[in-house]
Amino acid sequence: PFFGGRFYDNESLKVTFPDGVRDTVLRYKDYVISKDKNTLTLILKDEVYPLTVKLIYKIYEGLDVIDRHTEIINEGSAEIKLETFYSANWVLHYNEKNRLTYMGSAWGHEYEVKTADIGLSTITLGSKAGVSAAQNIPYFAIDDYTATENSGNVYFGTLQWSGNWQMNIGRTINRITQVNGGISNFDCDMWLKGGESFVTPVFTGGFVTGGFGAANRQLHDYIRTTTQTPFTNKVMPVLYNAWATFLFDVSEELIMAQAKKCADLGVELLLIDDGWMKGRINDRAGLGDWVPDPVKFPNGLKPVVDYVNSLGMKFGIWVEPEMVNPDSDLYRAHPDWVMNYPTREREEKRCQLTLNLAREDVYQFTVDWLDKLLSESNIECLKWDMNRYFSQAGWPEAETKEQKTIYIKYVQNFHRILEHINKKFPHVMIENCASGGLRTDLSMTKWCGRINRSDNQDAIDVLQLHEGFTKTNLAKSAGGGCHFHHTPYFPNGRAESMKFLAHVAYNGSLSIGYDLRRLTDEQ
Repeated sequence: PFFGGRFYDNESLKVTFPDGVRDTVLRYKDYVISKDKNTLTLILKDEVYPLTVKLIYKIYEGLDVIDRHTEIINEGSAEIKLETFYSANWVLHYNEKNRLTYMGSAWGHEYEVKTADIGLSTITLGSKAGVSAAQNIPYFAIDDYTATENSGNVYFGTLQWSGNWQMNIGRTINRITQVNGGISNFDCDMWLKGGESFVTPVFTGGFVTGGFGAANRQLHDYIRTTTQTPFTNKVMPVLYNAWATFLFDVSEELIMAQAKKCADLGVELLLIDDGWMKGRINDRAGLGDWVPDPVKFPNGLKPVVDYVNSLGMKFGIWVEPEMVNPDSDLYRAHPDWVMNYPTREREEKRCQLTLNLAREDVYQFTVDWLDKLLSESNIECLKWDMNRYFSQAGWPEAETKEQKTIYIKYVQNFHRILEHINKKFPHVMIENCASGGLRTDLSMTKWCGRINRSDNQDAIDVLQLHEGFTKTNLAKSAGGGCHFHHTPYFPNGRAESMKFLAHVAYNGSLSIGYDLRRLTDEQ
């Protein structure tokens, strides 16, 4: 549905042409079917203006899902402004009663499952935070109030985009249920110069007759079929994360001592979390200076990695490439690299600012230091963290028209980096963590073998989080709350037995957070 003519429904495309006309009239012109017969492209053209829109549908043998996205092409010489540019529009069979199932809440409660009646007023889900966010997960399921876990007709879909997004769930003027969505148009315009095109992210949808469980399994099989990382179809290693034990107080001596205890216990991958970088004694300094601290690791990381490997374990490390502390060599050298408005005081959260990854120089810097880090030592797991939402998303160096593209170009470059790591370092498992579960859209499963559900590690809460998480993600990939850890633990302060923690941890990617120095032999 495009904005133009006799138009009343939620649009998926809205364009302003060079002469100011905001009315689009697309007509079918042609179609193309791929050689493997799995992809259909419908070609539409505007009646008057040099605008071509391709609607692309891809199917997979054995799966009841369709990948959909759109390519918008300016075939003229003057610029065209895109104001709404969604990926797909899903139209369901008519039903007087339809129920929406969706997920989200807040940090620590990311995958709460909720329902709502689909009436005449449109329900809007989405994120304006720069990441796919916790308030809403980019997922929907719709039934007629009769579906259960194991029976009933269910329509479902999930958008594969790691930035601002939006879904509109409502009814057309004829009361037919409609879902459309894609990249959010909040504070975001795209300008297409002559000859340029824009490709929207994939919006995956499907239909099953076996209830919500069957819909979940369709997406699980989809991940196994389409993923690029080999870790999706491998057994996950038992992981030890040093954060809960040491916080920022890590060192060569402490990690080596703990490594021996880990090896004796049967740990298969030891990961150093935050605190290993130069000057990083707390969260107020050092972020952005991605070299080992000379006091904590006087010989660099290699001796620690080699020792961990000698004990039969893999080695992993934490990074937060998208952020920088003002108290860092990187920020002192490049204060213009962060998102900012020149006339505003720069807002910090957790003592950090957001690097503008939409800039090509910031992208290249990030690729270069990650390459160096992964090339110098045998690192086999990279925990990629991101601990704040966007704010002051300014790009003063860009042309005025280009500044609002920051939300899109940022995500495109972020995905380019993950793709680069997967191709150049295929032995490295990426763990996706954004303050827990703030960036867990399905696009991340292409490159990341381990996905954090949440920073909330309370075992009872984790059971609820896991129920929502596995609507779109493989159970085996679930990180974060799968830890053995000392209790009581935030946010609820409940004391829970080791046996109960174990049963919950085994539901996902098992990791250990105990200080092994404090445990008895029996424990």
